[in-house]
Amino acid sequence: MPSLSPTISKLTFERNASPIGIGQARPTLSWRFEQSSSTSQGWKQVSYQLSFERNGKRSEHTVDSGENVVAHWPKDEPALRSRERVRVGVRAKGKDGNWTEWFYQDVEAALLDPSDCTAKVIAPAAPPAVNLAKRPFQTAKTFKLDSVSGPIRIYATALGVYELTVNGKKIGDHVLAPGWQSYNHRLHYQTYEVPEGVLVKGENTIEAVVGEGWWSGRLTWQEQCRNLWGEEIGVQVQVEVDGKVVAKTDTDWKWRYGKILSSELYDGEMFDAGLRASSDWQSVKTISLPASTTLVAPEAPPIRRTEEVKPIGVSTSPSGKKIIDFGQNLVGWVKIASVPKRSAPNEAIVLRFAEVLTKDGEMGIRPLRSAKATDKIYLGDEVVKDWEPTFTTHGFRYCEVSGPKAALEDLEGGYTAVVVHSDMERLGDFECSHELVNKLHRNVVWGLRGNFVGLPTDCPQRDER
Repeated sequence: MPSLSPTISKLTFERNASPIGIGQARPTLSWRFEQSSSTSQGWKQVSYQLSFERNGKRSEHTVDSGENVVAHWPKDEPALRSRERVRVGVRAKGKDGNWTEWFYQDVEAALLDPSDCTAKVIAPAAPPAVNLAKRPFQTAKTFKLDSVSGPIRIYATALGVYELTVNGKKIGDHVLAPGWQSYNHRLHYQTYEVPEGVLVKGENTIEAVVGEGWWSGRLTWQEQCRNLWGEEIGVQVQVEVDGKVVAKTDTDWKWRYGKILSSELYDGEMFDAGLRASSDWQSVKTISLPASTTLVAPEAPPIRRTEEVKPIGVSTSPSGKKIIDFGQNLVGWVKIASVPKRSAPNEAIVLRFAEVLTKDGEMGIRPLRSAKATDKIYLGDEVVKDWEPTFTTHGFRYCEVSGPKAALEDLEGGYTAVVVHSDMERLGDFECSHELVNKLHRNVVWGLRGNFVGLPTDCPQRDER
């Protein structure tokens, strides 16, 4: 017999993009329905049931209400505690008396009390650059585990932007974390579920790469407008196994520079493939958050790589430069499948980015104003596979490539545009019989994708975002 009730397809908590690492002890709940051809016409919810499973016990609550958006956490259901994971279920009853099937979703609280975070913000124990770009640095700690049992979580944030690895494996799929902040008010920290097998019994090494980002990088069209929130970049990391802290940033960590010479939001990245990281790790120091800043778990989705775009063609400009056309204005960067070895000193691949070409077919860089929008990769003694920048983005359709002959041999096959933006969920679409209207709608969608990188911006190609 066909089902008369719709199915519940999603359960969310407050406005959180993920149910893991939420910052509310009593979050509201919202659920969506999915209809099928067998769903009764005009089906309407008149009541719902919520179930909560924790510590092997289950409780249920029935509410007479047609609301399925921002339903309150039941008053007689205990609030979430820090790190607590609860299995929440929901089902709805229609006015015809039929119930939907139960829909279940695990929800896990982040660190809800400031005392839960005992990690410090650490930075190089060296004077920072004043009116220059801050060179990204690496910081690491090796620690031992007698056993690895239970859920593994990493809580991390930065005064700047950061990426994490554990035993050489990248943690999470975020880029430019923690995103753009109003640092004098709040600082988002991320909760990472670490897959089984990443941490091992015995020695483990956690490493962070930290860049200036929006914290101290150049912002706006004023050339020396740097250090708007602070002069020193730093990172804060806390590793937990089964709710117990096993590693955290403190003065036992060490730092050094790596192969990234600079990585700026407006100007791009400089990378030296031939540079060997120093074997001499140096001391770190602790620095303070702004006095009025509160650490909070984010509700907005993180910035991620969301799509890859292949070139639609390659042209040669009147000046003899090779220009890749990706066929679409987008925000992100270009990934190079294979960076060749150097055949002469100081050889480099230079990537310049622009949204338009001039009338004579050269790169239209005048709208960039002071933004260089250039990535430069110095070649080394080894081939580098799948190179991409770490802490920058560009707004572009065209990429001008210059460098040794080996770097220009496969521009269409070896160069890919990586689309990057806040990973917003798309809820709908539009299409009609008029292709120009459809194209207008697609342009609007691409414009939104390009201007949501951490928060809504404008002009993602130049010194104004």
